[in-house]
Amino acid sequence: MQVKWTTAAAQPGAAAVTGYSVVAIDQAITNGQQVQLGMRTGASATQSTIANLNPASTYTVEVRSLAGPRMSDAYTVAPATVPQPGDTTVPTLALSPAPDPGAVIQTNSVTVTGDGQNFFTTDGSPVVSGGLPSDTARLYTTPIAITGPTTLKVASI
Repeated sequence: MQVKWTTAAAQPGAAAVTGYSVVAIDQAITNGQQVQLGMRTGASATQSTIANLNPASTYTVEVRSLAGPRMSDAYTVAPATVPQPGDTTVPTLALSPAPDPGAVIQTNSVTVTGDGQNFFTTDGSPVVSGGLPSDTARLYTTPIAITGPTTLKVASI
């Protein structure tokens, strides 16, 4: 494809035109991208030929003037920083009295100790949902009163 243009007029206060960028942009979009083929020319050029275009494609052509002594400075890409892991210590959990499914009720409360935040439910519902305390979980702050048969679930987060 041969593209012709008229040279750009110098603008007061702007850097002089140093060349032109001529690009043919394929209108077909594949995976959100469009193919571009193009050339760069000197400041005195008024035409350019872009080769290797697909004859079955439709193209939009852009001619842009380049101004100034050079392109912007190159920069060094810094490697991505690896985030520091958060608290990776698994919390410990202890119940008093210790769970014993065959035992006769000996106490009317359960004490929970652990080095994380301790959450519990007394209705058998899950304590954790999606890695967070469930909607029915309660934060342990005092011994849990047991007044009858209870399905106690506890998690330390």
